[in-house]
Amino acid sequence: SSVQAMPGAGYFLINQLAVGLRIGIVDSDVKQETESSNVFSLYYLLKSKITASSISPFVRYYLLPSSRKLNVFADASYAYGSNKEKSTIYQESTPPGSIPVVNLSTSNTKYKSHSWSIAAGPSYFLNSKVSVELTAGYSFINYDGNTNQKGNTFLFFFGFQIHLGK
Repeated sequence: SSVQAMPGAGYFLINQLAVGLRIGIVDSDVKQETESSNVFSLYYLLKSKITASSISPFVRYYLLPSSRKLNVFADASYAYGSNKEKSTIYQESTPPGSIPVVNLSTSNTKYKSHSWSIAAGPSYFLNSKVSVELTAGYSFINYDGNTNQKGNTFLFFFGFQIHLGK
């Protein structure tokens, strides 16, 4: 299970061009359980809790005149994140005619992330400052530290955008 929130606010520098900031928060719990009984009896349980936060400046351009209630936008952003992961692995194996062998390990990992995203979609303005949006995009993420992992993600969002200023 995972909960993610990314509130954002922007300011129109000029007509149709907004810049702003998003704050991201993620809380995720993962549970993986496997049990088998061939020659060995084997039980494996992984529990992992991940919490992450990010700060993300963005730039957004609305393609149609600002007088339109329904508009289309293109959005680009960069995000810097801080991530914490706590994992516990419990493994029990029982050879035939033997006592169970139990292994228990825990790990706490902290790492940073950098991601770049591009997105676009329709935006329906409820008034001059608030819009409802449907967004599709692409994101590339790089994790620093012990993980040195990379990932590519297709994004789909539904949400609100609040613009301050003009």
